[in-house]
Amino acid sequence: MTRILRICADERRLESCVSFACFFQPFRAIGKPEYIQFLIDPGQRAFAITRSDKADLLAHPLHWSRLTGGPSFELHSKSLVNSLLGLCEHWQSDRTYRISGAIAPHEDAAVFHVENAIMV
Repeated sequence: MTRILRICADERRLESCVSFACFFQPFRAIGKPEYIQFLIDPGQRAFAITRSDKADLLAHPLHWSRLTGGPSFELHSKSLVNSLLGLCEHWQSDRTYRISGAIAPHEDAAVFHVENAIMV
């Protein structure tokens, strides 16, 4: 059974503090990793969140002990938001978008296709 997940991207602060709001579900579904990596596939207009490790220079640490309260948290990465904007030329920079995805359990990944994005 494929579980549907949601992730939100908000580029309103593109000029200063760029953030990417993430719901916890995708990270719990791939085993609450200490490090994650975002893989972007421009040809498929998709991205994936995969389990990673400290040795990976492109990995983002997840400090679970600090992630309390609410259903989501923010990652700050201007390059990540810019890469997502490259996939989604029609996105408006002052809007918030929600993207549904699915877990690929054998790959420890959550996969998101940007054509599934909806403005919220």
